[in-house]
Amino acid sequence: MRWSCRRPLRRLLNFIRNKQSYNLRCLSVISLLVCVLVYIVVYIFLLDSTVIDTQYVNAVDQSVLNNRVDFHEMAILKLCSNRTSRCYSVYDRKSTLNGEEVVERHLLVDGFSDESDTVVRLVAPNGETFDTSDTRIWAIDHSAIRSDYVNITVVELDPVVVEIARSWFGVMESKNHHVVVNDGLKFIEEAGKSGSKFDVVVLDACDEAIRSPCPGAAFRNVKVIEMMKSVLTSTGVLEITGTMLFIPLMGTEEY
Repeated sequence: MRWSCRRPLRRLLNFIRNKQSYNLRCLSVISLLVCVLVYIVVYIFLLDSTVIDTQYVNAVDQSVLNNRVDFHEMAILKLCSNRTSRCYSVYDRKSTLNGEEVVERHLLVDGFSDESDTVVRLVAPNGETFDTSDTRIWAIDHSAIRSDYVNITVVELDPVVVEIARSWFGVMESKNHHVVVNDGLKFIEEAGKSGSKFDVVVLDACDEAIRSPCPGAAFRNVKVIEMMKSVLTSTGVLEITGTMLFIPLMGTEEY
């Protein structure tokens, strides 16, 4: 049998309505208001103030969430790709900027953990802080990026990266923002054949090379550069992210 509070409450209201004594009726109303007040105090003011979203309750161990006061970092999730065999981790980190608390979400790639691959700032719910709230439900701060008038197409090889971007970094597709899961080389080749043109092409693709990971070796040849040039407008720009690591030789101090 399913229990419901509606029937007892209805009986109480009928009891109050049917009583002839004015004093008894007032006493019943006051008692009801006191019960409501006690409910508010117990379930709102005395309970733990941590904001929890049950949708993500299994994302991390609950003890980490409940005991992380004074921590400056919280692990959100870790996903590994079957396509690239690469693993990605998402962290929320607290810092101080001009005396105010700032919380940012970081995407880290295994093997490149010294530097965040992507960083976005989070917006705290009204009155909440990193220590009192579950940052997994905080909104992404898009106020610093105004790109509604720009038509952007992002090409990503790894579907896991796209999943993380949509779930945790506020990436949303629209008529001007497109996400394509494809090999960047194939995309450029197909764009060249179809006659597509871009004002800007940003190449930010790295591999696991130790000395020069960015851009990846597959993009460092004349044919690929010519393909990217072919999809640019007459005033187009090709921007390439380049990284070179200098590692000392064993037994020497030379670089």
